[in-house]
Amino acid sequence: MYEFSRSQYLYTKSDVTSDIRLPSFICIGAPKCATTWLFECLAAHPEVFVPDFKEVNFFTVCRWGKDYETKGIDYYASLFAGAEPNQTVGDFSPNLMQDPFAPERVAALVPDVRLIVMIRDPISRTHSHYHYVRNRARRLKYSLRDVIDDPSRDHAGYLSQGLYGEQLERWLAYFPTERFLVIETEKVRENPQQVFRRTCEFLEVDSSFQPPLLQNRVNPAKTVRLPVLYRWNVRASRFLTANGLDRVRSMLKGLGLPKFVQSLNERPIDNPPLTRRDVDDLVEFYRDDIALLSRLLGRDFSSWLEVVGDTQ
Repeated sequence: MYEFSRSQYLYTKSDVTSDIRLPSFICIGAPKCATTWLFECLAAHPEVFVPDFKEVNFFTVCRWGKDYETKGIDYYASLFAGAEPNQTVGDFSPNLMQDPFAPERVAALVPDVRLIVMIRDPISRTHSHYHYVRNRARRLKYSLRDVIDDPSRDHAGYLSQGLYGEQLERWLAYFPTERFLVIETEKVRENPQQVFRRTCEFLEVDSSFQPPLLQNRVNPAKTVRLPVLYRWNVRASRFLTANGLDRVRSMLKGLGLPKFVQSLNERPIDNPPLTRRDVDDLVEFYRDDIALLSRLLGRDFSSWLEVVGDTQ
């Protein structure tokens, strides 16, 4: 899994002047659990403001992001400067839940924040995550079978990001249960309107609003025709943001250029199903954590252990 770091200092509310807007809610994860769907639905809501990009991940410090230490609180506050006074401000950081040091950072700066957690059968999440990476990288050092056999090889978090019980327990040490809205991806598929209405009620915004993408399936399985083009598209956005050119990035995004390049480079694909052996081993890997999650939330997730058929 990723190597996370504890910060030498913590930003607190006293580091921010009263006129600065910070998030009143954060979606902390997990990846491949319909967080993109919720992001796009809430981004369309007139009473909600979120930055124009998902995966802010300010509160995590690891090898793929250290904005907390290198850019600081002024950068983070600038992401929400465009919010209207009557809008609820949010941050989507779906990789945040797995960072063991993130709850402390979040609690220090925004102690009253509401937290949205999106979870999914961890076996299908692992399968989806692995093929998401594989379909874009083509060549990986380890296969999913390799990672299952030796979890120390889980450098991309295929397995670790599905340990919701272990992760949520750390967050519950800093925030009371009523601050959390836990959404199951399976419920999104069954009744997206009900899930979105419940989310709006949790955020105390108009729950009658109907976002255009409410019924859309976001991020279906796709592969890329040219992996190098995919990498350059991602790196260009990161380069502009890291070098103080975020306005250029926003302008290009507004023109639809990155999305146009992405659409030309992608095509739909059906991911191969897991083998029976893979399923059985993943069931055993997640068994104890699923029991822990059930105890923490007072909800029975044991059906996740009864996997049948494929998990595309």
